[in-house]
Amino acid sequence: MDLSEKTRSCLLALVTLAVFAFALVALHKISAEFTFAQLKVEVRAMSIRNLVLSALVAMLSYLLLTAFDWVGMKLTGKPVPFWQVVQTAFVANAFGHTLGMATFTGGAVRLRGYFSHGLNAAGVAYVVGSAGLGFLLGCVLCVGLALVLEAHRITAGLHIPVSVLHWIGIALLAGLALLLGLLSIGKKSIHVWRRDIALPSLEDGLVMLFFSTLSLSCAAGALYLLLPAATEIRFIGFIGLYLIAIAIGVISHVPGGLGVFEATMLVLLPNIPAPTLLGAALVYRVLYFFLPFGLACLLVVVRFLLARWERLKQLQRNRRQ
Repeated sequence: MDLSEKTRSCLLALVTLAVFAFALVALHKISAEFTFAQLKVEVRAMSIRNLVLSALVAMLSYLLLTAFDWVGMKLTGKPVPFWQVVQTAFVANAFGHTLGMATFTGGAVRLRGYFSHGLNAAGVAYVVGSAGLGFLLGCVLCVGLALVLEAHRITAGLHIPVSVLHWIGIALLAGLALLLGLLSIGKKSIHVWRRDIALPSLEDGLVMLFFSTLSLSCAAGALYLLLPAATEIRFIGFIGLYLIAIAIGVISHVPGGLGVFEATMLVLLPNIPAPTLLGAALVYRVLYFFLPFGLACLLVVVRFLLARWERLKQLQRNRRQ
């Protein structure tokens, strides 16, 4: 690593710490208006039914995310058993979402999981890129629809005129339509910021868009289910604000967007009482981040122990022979 790379790494770390500190300060100022006891009351007021539904929807979101790995593996031409793809993709996404730097953490998990099936670092990079493209397609569609259909409700959180939000939404949808048009005529790559980005076929692009939209809807739905039934904003508008908060959390490079996501949601949804929203966000973080992360760690341990057990059995068979 040369001096410039070290400097960029240090600057990135400092910016991440600064954003994280700013988010904590913002949360502290907002939380000063209510007590911890109020937050506990909000959490206890959530129905068991909604908590169970939220957990199931969160896990469905992770399951749908595995489709990106499946499409990516198909494009690399490397045959990998279905359950191997599902397990590896689940662990990679759970680690990436919770620990941050998903490209590296998730990429490392995928390299280990797919290496024995003939996939090298370049192939893993292709799979990661496929997942990133799928996520981007779904975000553009969901945010575009939210800005077009729910601009009058979203404007309260963004403080941007409704007409401007409408045009931004239309531009996003038009850009998505243009990209799909390029795929339909067999465009193989596009040149963006001095780089050529490989494009999938129209069929694979539509599959990515479908699963990405469903996965993002489930991810947003896991939080939406925890909010009061009287929440003014409709689900389609909520998805747009949710994805904006997620994007800010990702850009901040803070692991899991911790603090950044919550502070952004408080700003974007001023009509929901802070204790109610923070209580929902706290439970959501447990269900959508910590629960899958815990299951992923358990899966890694179980797979490791099973592999060791098989190796011991093989050694015993060799000794008997």
